[in-house]
Amino acid sequence: RAAAGTIEDRYQALRLLDGIRRSYGREARYHRDIARIYVDAQQPSRAIRCLEEVVRIEPDDVESRVEIGRLILRDLLYHYELRSTGRMVTWLRSALDRDPGNRDALFLTSLAMEMATGLPDASPDLSVQGKAYADSILARDPSDTAARLLLAIHELNLGEVESARATFGAALRTGPLELRDVYYSMKWTASEKALDRAENIEIEKKDVFQQAYWLYQDPTPLSRINENQLEIWKRLALAEFLFGQPDKGVRGWDVPAGEAYVRYGPPRAHDFDPGTIKGQGAWELV
Repeated sequence: RAAAGTIEDRYQALRLLDGIRRSYGREARYHRDIARIYVDAQQPSRAIRCLEEVVRIEPDDVESRVEIGRLILRDLLYHYELRSTGRMVTWLRSALDRDPGNRDALFLTSLAMEMATGLPDASPDLSVQGKAYADSILARDPSDTAARLLLAIHELNLGEVESARATFGAALRTGPLELRDVYYSMKWTASEKALDRAENIEIEKKDVFQQAYWLYQDPTPLSRINENQLEIWKRLALAEFLFGQPDKGVRGWDVPAGEAYVRYGPPRAHDFDPGTIKGQGAWELV
């Protein structure tokens, strides 16, 4: 197999695979290999078509169905076309029909339903169903921090603010220390002046300073719930789910798209201009 370290290597691998299509084009492994190359080349829509061929050849292939759902999500994020969540859920449910306990299928279905709540005609039932999928994961593995954070998001969407606060708190108490540091950090909303002041405070007093900051940011200081902090927690969780790459050690809030999501929330609209081709094959944006 050709190396896949550069885009040129990937295209060379695709050319080699195309040369043996006549001999192996009816084998699922052949289409899986092409799909992997397209994933590495950041072409999810082409990878999806290859995996659809895998499923046609092997209808009971659960992992390919789950991967199609994951790739639809990646493709969706390019243009933020939330109606693609319907197609995503269809593929994931077909995986759950064959493997009802598949954790990734349950999680991605729950996540797709959360994203679909952003549609203008979204039904409140989406969060009810999404919550049930997250609960199903936790029933099997109560230590699943990501599922607990997703459950908290659905509770928040449903107006179950007290429950959401408790569920977020449980996830942060049982999750890694890094998670608590990020979620309680004031850097997502604080001014540069406040951040500079926090930077110069003795390390043992920083937690107290951040707590005071969040109290100041609380729109309802007489209640036990800080709505602004819960919104930031929701965005942090979604940034990780949408933009993180756990297998590469990349946290969603550390990449530009994820950081923007945390600071400003989901996009309200998306404009895409692919440009036009002029001259001797040169690309020029107009």
